[in-house]
Amino acid sequence: MIHDLTTQKGRNAYAKSLQEQAESILKFHKSKNMNYSQYLFSCLIKLYDSEFEQMEYDIQFYDTINEYEIFENSNFNDGNKSEYECIVNYLNDKYGKR
Repeated sequence: MIHDLTTQKGRNAYAKSLQEQAESILKFHKSKNMNYSQYLFSCLIKLYDSEFEQMEYDIQFYDTINEYEIFENSNFNDGNKSEYECIVNYLNDKYGKR
């Protein structure tokens, strides 16, 4: 979009556009940093999925973030249980182990 920078309204719209772009970029980069919970998830999933363990590390990284998000939004993510227990229950269910 082209903004008319000769008017205050145009400059404000341009500034807002830049701010939205910066926020979008920041959100993207933050989402691609693995936190402790995702690291724990990646360690545990290797115990269940030998194919995952053999994947290249960069693929494991992105798959872990995506799979963790699925776990995080599932009923297995129960605030009344330890995170470890929740992840193990999720993986047991996913891989058919009880």
